[in-house]
Order: sequence, then structure tokens, then C-alpha cells
Amino acid sequence: MEENYLDIKYFGYDQITNRTLAYTKLKYVDLKNRVKFTSRTSDEEDPFSNSSNNENILKQKTRFYQRLEESVRVGLIRDFLLGEIIKNYKYEKKTSGITPLGTFPSAMILAVNTFNSDSNEEITIKQYEENYLKNERTEKRTIELCFHLISQNIIKVPNEEIMLIVDGQHRIAGLNLLKKEVQERTLKTKWRNLEKDYGNDIFEYILMCIDKFEFVCTLMIDFDKYEQGLVFANTNFNQKPVNRSIYYDIFGSSPDTDRNELKFAHDIVAHLNYNNDSVLKDRIKMLGKGEGLISQAAMVESIMILFKPGRALNKIYSDYISKGNQYKYVTVFMRSYFAAFQEVFKDFWPLRNEKKSKHILCKTTGMGAILKLIDKFYPFIIQELSNDISVIGNEKIVKEKISTKLLEIKLNGGHYFSGDDTIGAFCKGAGKGMQGQLYNELALDLGFIKQKKQTQNEELF
Repeated sequence: MEENYLDIKYFGYDQITNRTLAYTKLKYVDLKNRVKFTSRTSDEEDPFSNSSNNENILKQKTRFYQRLEESVRVGLIRDFLLGEIIKNYKYEKKTSGITPLGTFPSAMILAVNTFNSDSNEEITIKQYEENYLKNERTEKRTIELCFHLISQNIIKVPNEEIMLIVDGQHRIAGLNLLKKEVQERTLKTKWRNLEKDYGNDIFEYILMCIDKFEFVCTLMIDFDKYEQGLVFANTNFNQKPVNRSIYYDIFGSSPDTDRNELKFAHDIVAHLNYNNDSVLKDRIKMLGKGEGLISQAAMVESIMILFKPGRALNKIYSDYISKGNQYKYVTVFMRSYFAAFQEVFKDFWPLRNEKKSKHILCKTTGMGAILKLIDKFYPFIIQELSNDISVIGNEKIVKEKISTKLLEIKLNGGHYFSGDDTIGAFCKGAGKGMQGQLYNELALDLGFIKQKKQTQNEELF
């Protein structure tokens, strides 16, 4: 049986990359069975574990990056397109003079990888089929590579879910939903009586419009998964709202990038969430979703500030940047720090089986304040350890020192962390101002500062 290829004629253009970028147009009917819907999932691995660097690089380069498909957004796109199709139907029937505007003028971004991208000599379609396509199907492996006629700027895509959508996933999903509901006659609400309102041919007309619908497409040719993820994050984070935790996860889990504050903070947060000795294990909402009590983004942002010049962890960060040996002590300090808070303020720390906490210690207000408090606590502990940073690696000693200091304010635990507004003073908000007020109270009572700062309109950091 002859393979049913989609021939994509593309036009390349130059930007600041050594990969191939191109543009083309593609019909929905040709795309719908050849694109793969994906979403990013949590890595669920401690970055400070003993996994080899090569293993980590391979794993990160094959992780997907898309947001989970949002059903509300897909439904809105479905309604928008159907409304414009109805306008066009009425316009063509001359029952209305309103011109439809059912357009997505911005380009959808597709990633496609090819079998012969590294070949100096252009191989034949027969070689592609014999050496790759048939072999992968025989072994029941996922088809990931297309055939590339490099000299003709043509990519031949087999009838497989092979192309990844870097940006525009909801557009395809909206058309998929519309087509399914039209075929099954399951349209709801105001579209329920289409045949009665517009005639017997309306469903065929809608399906015709869907199948001939064309997308302007940017092609990313032979970018690896990690590179695709960076383009997705840049496109979405800089141009429209996106879950900040996904952004930090994509950039923070970079296997190839130079060491930077985002990657270091990401790795610390991942360590706290996945390490079996951490009291915050499974308590952080990695990728901003799930049953955690505080988001990955909030933790990453708070920790990055501690790396800045003049802040408590600046020397540790400098050691990390210079590939020293002392930066890993920060994981011991962090585990000890939160374990001490759990021990001293156990009445306000959620039980292991609690999915939600009625108190604020492990919520945004409490965590924001105690993360800021590291600015005072870390130098205090270093001084207590006679400035011997290597002792930070002794979890038992560090936890004992922190717990001893926290015992000075244990009796005020309800005032700081209770979720009962008749007891707790900081449970009526989660903004930076409230976090700053709680930090000031803790720092003052611990003797780290001599008087409170004004925080009413002040950012926490």
C-alpha cells in the first residue's frame, strides 16, 4: 500500500538560530490526524539526586511543554468559529450583509523533525521508508520523523500523529470539537436548532468550512523538545498570560543552559518537593497545579531574591555559578529550616493526609514570610556554627540550632499562623503586604530587627 503523505512546501527565513525556521499554510483537514496533543507534566525527580548529567539532559530534552488543554477556552473557540460560519452562510445566501471575520491571523507554530536532517547527501523516499518508517511500525514504535526533500523545501509527513503544536493547540482542539458535535448533532444551547433555522444543508456547509479552513503556520524544523519548550515559554510568557510555574519549570529544568539564578532556585524547590527527607515533600504545586499548598512559582521567585548581592544566599549562589562544592549545603539548610518550623509550630503545620490547611504557615502568606526570614536566619546559623559553612551539611545540628531559636517565639504561634481570625493576625490576606507584615513581626520577635518597617504599601522584598 502506497504511503499517504502530506506534502508541505515551505519557505525558509533567517532569524537568530542555527535551526531551520519556515512558513507555510496548511488545511485543518490535513493537520487534524497529523498533530500530537501534549501537555507538560511534573518531572518528579530531585535535581540534587545522583542521576547522571547525561540522563538528566536526555530526560529534559524529551519532556513536553504545552499547557493542559483548557476546555473552557476550547469551547469559546468552537463558539466563535461556528458563529462566523453562520454569518458567512447568511452572507452567501444574501440574507445578511454582515461580513464574517472568522480568522486566526497570527501563525500557529508547529515543530517537525526529519529523518535526513544531518545527511550530507539527500536520501530517497524509498530509503526513508525502508530504513525508518517500516522498521518503526514493525517494532510498534512511535513515528517521530518525516521525510525531508531539502533541495526542494518539501517535507513529506506520513499519516501519523507526528507534528507537535508549539503554539495554537486550542485552535485545532476547537475545530475538532466543532466537527465532532456537528457530525453527531450534539450542538447545545443557541445552536441546537440549526437545521430548523437555516435549512437542510447547514450541517454539510459547516463541515465544508471546517475542512477547508487553513492555518498560517510557522515551522520549526529539527528543533529538539527542549528548544521547542523554550520557544513555547518565550511566546506565551512574553506575549500573553501563562502559568508562571510552567515558565519557571521549562527554563529552570534546562539541561544545556549556563547556570543561573532561575535554574538554581528551580532545583532547590524541586528538591524540597521530591526529596523523601523534606517536610515539604508533595506540598508544592509543581507546574502551578495539583494538591500542593504553595505554587512552584511563588517559591522560585522568593528564593531567587535571596541570591541577590547583599542577600543571605549570595555567596552560596556565587559558589554555584563558579561550580564550587559548597552550594549543595543549601539543600541541607532548607530541609532543616522547614523541618524546624514543622517541629516547633506543629499545631499549625498540616498533617500528611491534609490536602488543604486551615492555617497559614504552609500557605502563601506564611511561606512568603518565612522564606524572607532566611535573609536573617541563614547568617545567624552560620555565625552560630563559628562561620564554618561545612557544618551546614550536618542536618541534625542545623535543625537543632534553628529549632532552639524558634522556641523563643513558640508561644506566639497562634498569633502568627492561625487561620482563625479571632486568634491569627495575618490570615485575612495573602498579598505581599501581608507577607511583609508577618515577616516584620517574626524578625522583630526573634531579635533580628529592632523595629518594624512600614509595609502597608511596600513589596515584601
